Amino acid sequence: ALGSAALFGPPPPLPGPATPGRLLSASGHMQFGAREAPAEALARGVRALKFLASSTVQGLSPLQAVGVAAEDPLVGDILGGFVAAPRNRAVHTGFVCDASGVNPITGDRFKATDKLDCDVTEACRRAGSLAGGGGFRKIPSSDVAMRWALSAVLSWWQLVWENRADLFQAAQPDLQRLSTAALCEAICNLPDGVQPVFDLLA
Repeated sequence: ALGSAALFGPPPPLPGPATPGRLLSASGHMQFGAREAPAEALARGVRALKFLASSTVQGLSPLQAVGVAAEDPLVGDILGGFVAAPRNRAVHTGFVCDASGVNPITGDRFKATDKLDCDVTEACRRAGSLAGGGGFRKIPSSDVAMRWALSAVLSWWQLVWENRADLFQAAQPDLQRLSTAALCEAICNLPDGVQPVFDLLA
């Protein structure tokens, strides 16, 4: 005699949310692109953050690079100093629109979440010229991107670099109050490699 399980298959799963492990497994651990070991992914992420920080530093005036506010544009015109871009038009130095080739991207930059290194201008995104990317995230300025990145780093850095208590103060910094120069310095001070204990988690 056949039981009901043989006739109808396994019983349906119990109602309710799936466990985090099942969700991550079903989503490929939120991964896109080629598989990489956790240590490689971390190293790639740190390199990307350092590129963002160094590109931002390149776009700063000498005064801004040391944390001094930019001078008045009129004074800059008279004295020949640095003239900043209009405040409502961020300049994403080092970032090229993958759809149009515009370099640098000004205004809002849109970063694809499903493809490595795919950025487009707002005009290209509105026109549907997406350079093969999708799931775009609006990045208003490099400062905003660095604050988001450092917020993530602050939540896990002790797991990856537990012997590097010198990276951040005991009290977490208020990222909203940090100057552009301070954000760049914090990112550039991140270690390039990962301590061996992280490899054991792979």
